[in-house]
Amino acid sequence: MNLQPLPPLDAVRALNIAAMDALIDATLAGAAHFPDGHSAQTLLNLLQSSGVADLSEHAGHAFVTIYGITACSNGTSERILRSWQHSARYRLAKAGRK
Repeated sequence: MNLQPLPPLDAVRALNIAAMDALIDATLAGAAHFPDGHSAQTLLNLLQSSGVADLSEHAGHAFVTIYGITACSNGTSERILRSWQHSARYRLAKAGRK
């Protein structure tokens, strides 16, 4: 496997990633209430319709890309968002912007 070094992470992008991480936490903890009661799916739909997230499926896995960070899961909307959080936190840590 040919792994390339991660490109630098500028301050604005790091802030966007950290804010999205906090929004996902608040949504999944129930602090951000959506009227339909399906917070994770509603958040994913809003992110996709606003152009913040790209969602796709391939071979039974769902892929989400938000702010250049891609994650995948074969589970629920909540698992997809948690997978993205894990990848985002790793990216912030590698950039020294925890």
